Formats: sequence, structure tokens, C-alpha cells
Amino acid sequence: MELIDVVDKLVGRIEPIGDTSVDEERFENLKAYCELINEMVKRVDDVVCNNLGSCLASVKRSNDYISDFLTNTLGIEE
Repeated sequence: MELIDVVDKLVGRIEPIGDTSVDEERFENLKAYCELINEMVKRVDDVVCNNLGSCLASVKRSNDYISDFLTNTLGIEE
């Protein structure tokens, strides 16, 4: 089982289907999903912020990876 499958099981379905009674619950699930994503992005960004200017190779590698991910994958500018 992939990590995303675990998250999906914990949060629940997020796709609306056009049925108000179902979509109300799915909207709450969607909000929880977005809050989780936001918290995860904050934590990843904190890794970079807390290690700016590090000369240690392993730290620099992590910072470079995160910076590339935020910029090129998520489209978040520094």
C-alpha cells in the first residue's frame, strides 16, 4: 500500500458527485486534505529556512531538492 492510499483511507473520498448529501461530507474531506497538504508544504519549507546557507553536503542536498520541488513541481517562487 502506498502512502497516498493510507491518506485517502484516513481522510475519505474528496471527489464531488453532484449529490448534496454525499458532497457535503466530501467537501469536509477535501478541506482536511488541503489542510494536510498545506501543513506538509510548510514543514518542508521549514527544513530549507532552518538550514539556509549550510555548507554540509547532506543538508545542502536536501535544501536543493526541496527548493527544486517547490519551484519546479509546485510552482512556488522563493
